[in-house]
Amino acid sequence: MILFQGHTSEKEYNKRQYKYAVEQYLKAYQFSRNSGDDYLKNKIDYHLGMVKSYLGYYEAAAVHFRNTTKYFEEHMKEKLHPNIRLNNESGYFNSIYRLSNCYENLRLYNKEDSLISIGLQKLKNINEHLLEYGYF
Repeated sequence: MILFQGHTSEKEYNKRQYKYAVEQYLKAYQFSRNSGDDYLKNKIDYHLGMVKSYLGYYEAAAVHFRNTTKYFEEHMKEKLHPNIRLNNESGYFNSIYRLSNCYENLRLYNKEDSLISIGLQKLKNINEHLLEYGYF
């Protein structure tokens, strides 16, 4: 059974091939560089951070999450279509949560605590992000 190109079975699909994923996200990032879609670029950047974090490269992952935090925070304030605004807000909250995880693993507990406090404070009255609130 072919699930998608490069994987031939469910057993193969369920392997956590993070190094392969990094290679694929790097290719996607290279392709996206010529795009005018900054949201796409930052979404790919976020996923690069996720995979590097799974591999234990917390300092490298933190760089990605700091970049995406900045981008999504700037863009969640703009007057955009409600769905795009929600995507930017989710990107921001997920980025600071993942960055806090990196700081925890790097034993930078003051930075971790600061991000958790920011997340809880900003999410206190936002019912649209209950999942993100639960992360913090």
